[in-house]
Amino acid sequence: MFFREVTPLIADPDTIRAARIYPGGHNLDRVFGPKARPEPGWHYPEAWIFSPVAAINPGSSRSDEGLIRIYDQEGGSLPWDEFVSAYGAGVTGPRPLRIIVKMLDGSVTLPKEFHFRAEDVERLRSYDSVRTFGGNLTKPEVWIRHPDERSAAGPSYLGFRRSITPSELYDAWRAGVEELEGLMNEVTIEPCSGLFIPGGVLHSLGPGLYFEVLADGDLKVTLQERFAGRALTRAEQLGLLDTGREDDVRRALEFVDRSRYGEAVVRDAVCVPRPVGPSCHELVRSPFFEADWMTVPEHGSHVLRNESPSRPHILVAATGAGRVTSRQADIRIGPHGSTYEEFVTGAPCLGAIVHHETPRAEIVNEGAGPLVLLHVREPREEG
Repeated sequence: MFFREVTPLIADPDTIRAARIYPGGHNLDRVFGPKARPEPGWHYPEAWIFSPVAAINPGSSRSDEGLIRIYDQEGGSLPWDEFVSAYGAGVTGPRPLRIIVKMLDGSVTLPKEFHFRAEDVERLRSYDSVRTFGGNLTKPEVWIRHPDERSAAGPSYLGFRRSITPSELYDAWRAGVEELEGLMNEVTIEPCSGLFIPGGVLHSLGPGLYFEVLADGDLKVTLQERFAGRALTRAEQLGLLDTGREDDVRRALEFVDRSRYGEAVVRDAVCVPRPVGPSCHELVRSPFFEADWMTVPEHGSHVLRNESPSRPHILVAATGAGRVTSRQADIRIGPHGSTYEEFVTGAPCLGAIVHHETPRAEIVNEGAGPLVLLHVREPREEG
């Protein structure tokens, strides 16, 4: 029998850690333990806490990393789509919850890349390879600095310092990453704050421990020919925009938004927690997802009441310890990625999904100090 009203997010020790070419993962080892079955030559700096799709990893033999599995009370599990197909009406409601929540723990600055804007969709569909792409073409995302004081973040890069021409951008790409960084705004993300990355804006995340929330989809362009000590293939750089044409890079660069630059780009992207209630600080409101911090004081509690129309809640513990309870659920949570075997013997899990049909759930702090949770939802339906 699957859990009613509140489903624990249980960490599969093998699939929650996704392989990447960039180094990192020391903080994630502390939260989840080492990768259960590592492949030679890969690093594991990402933990996919909630994802209805698997991580895309060209060159890896694994096709299941990142994909969440939902456990029942006897230890059986189903991948997300099968679970939703069988039980989704009460869990997600009429929408499928196509949101991804990850932890990123890189020890280097990630590659310079950009995603796409809504106004790009028609032009993107002119690429044969994009017509069959099933994800969200615009892939909005937010990076949120983890509040854990042991994390030490480095600078990130976002947009251009000044107006640049297409030729300048192409020449900087040819010259290498240092030339690109010289054109970009350097930003340090403060603990609990974030950067919401608009489509078309060139960006790269600095080293440190972050949450990342994004819409389901991974269509992007990487503007580096080398990263993490090796050359990137043209396919790795351009993804679905790699058609084999000589001018593929120049065509891809036409999607970069050069109309906005300087402090305006940074000001619009920075998300500073804004109090909207006694326990809630709003971070992001977008057409694709919402993200907040919930802080429950020591010996305190916070009640989640589903409004109309109701939406499921994804809760992920960042610090502290407590429970999520309802009429039919009592789930221990804390900043530790417990396996099913650990969870059933009393260990807290990293987070939980409060179901769409749950009228009331209470978050109770049972630890010393505040219980801090990342709270993610689909956007409220208009009308």
